[in-house]
Amino acid sequence: TLMEYADAGRAFKNIPVLEMLTQDITEIRKRAARLAAGIRKQTAGLIEATLTEDLSYAGGGSLPGHEFPTYAVSIKSKRQTLNELEQRLRGSTPPVISRIKGDMLLLDARTISDSEARAIIVVSKAWCVT
Repeated sequence: TLMEYADAGRAFKNIPVLEMLTQDITEIRKRAARLAAGIRKQTAGLIEATLTEDLSYAGGGSLPGHEFPTYAVSIKSKRQTLNELEQRLRGSTPPVISRIKGDMLLLDARTISDSEARAIIVVSKAWCVT
């Protein structure tokens, strides 16, 4: 990994956190829109999935608390509480990590790759099973 940092071009392409932090906001929005539409379709309307503007935060290190504009997918179930839905996401295969903000369960598109978004759409059908 140290050699990756020596070449900035390689570092931003091959080190996931650097790639996430430097993504174009337009691409993040497009990914979030595809993810929301895919979840709605896969769950036949039992899960509401809407595009929302949000903020991502870098962790500790050299950027503690630094804000990055992002787009997220807010999801709500017509049959489950927010906490029940969040547990169902974590328990799915693969696990889907979300965060609760107010009365919304958010999937931050900045932290989800295109291939992960496709996997989330496929597994979202299982979130509806009660």
